[in-house]
Amino acid sequence: YSPEEKTLLEIIRDPGLNQKIENLERNSHYHLEIQHPKYKNILVQITHQSSLGTILFFRDITENRKLEMIRKDFVANVSHELRTPVSIIRANSETLMSGGLADKEYSQTSLEGIFRNAVRMSSILEDLLEISKIEAGKYHIVKKNTRLLPIINRAFDSLLGYAEKRITRQCSVNDNFSLFADEKALERILTNLLDNAVKYSPFDGMITITADEKDGKSLITIADHGHGISKIHSERIFERFYRVDVGRSRDQGGTGLGLSIVKNLSELMSGSVHHEPNSPQGSIFVITLPTQ
Repeated sequence: YSPEEKTLLEIIRDPGLNQKIENLERNSHYHLEIQHPKYKNILVQITHQSSLGTILFFRDITENRKLEMIRKDFVANVSHELRTPVSIIRANSETLMSGGLADKEYSQTSLEGIFRNAVRMSSILEDLLEISKIEAGKYHIVKKNTRLLPIINRAFDSLLGYAEKRITRQCSVNDNFSLFADEKALERILTNLLDNAVKYSPFDGMITITADEKDGKSLITIADHGHGISKIHSERIFERFYRVDVGRSRDQGGTGLGLSIVKNLSELMSGSVHHEPNSPQGSIFVITLPTQ
């Protein structure tokens, strides 16, 4: 409908904006939030001119505010993740310096705690640097025809808990199956996903890896029979530091950045990754990449 012959309050039902205009300040600003049909954050610049009346400039800053919130959350999450290992390292060091070295058994436990948390901090910082490189466009990739099976084997060989948990792997990938990808990036993706599958699989569990071609795309599927991920978490698991089970994830040594790296590297190679529930329980991750 036409806004002519209507008051501003009839058109934009925001009493705060109306009040701001009525104050007749020479220049002022107002943040207008629209909820429907889609959320928008609008910055309104109000200028009063004697000859023209009141002029309103509307600027959509929704994306700016979203990025600002992401940055704030990121800083808060990094601080939170590093606080625990730093506190443990500091407490154990202070104990050793104040006479704890005299107790051989206790000093050994303290040193192990320092080492374990230093490794954890190092892992978090390495993953943060990798994500920063990817998002800054500084992660150099070279896509070429790459055989998949050798990369799967290397990824499995690098997993520390694989043998200890006696995980059975069922790999039905043909030796000649190849896809168009960066070898290093693909190995990192598979290592991260297989590492998660091993960590959250039960003792004597099974991990299944398959590969197929569909509609000109290569599909790599990794399935486990662990605790699984509920639908409410499924859409957010690729966010940085998002954890389904915070305590369990930290106990397993996760940084909360592994799946975010998987998503970023997949997209960098013109691909994607998504999660599906496994039956009767567990998780399925599907990586989709160009065939050529």
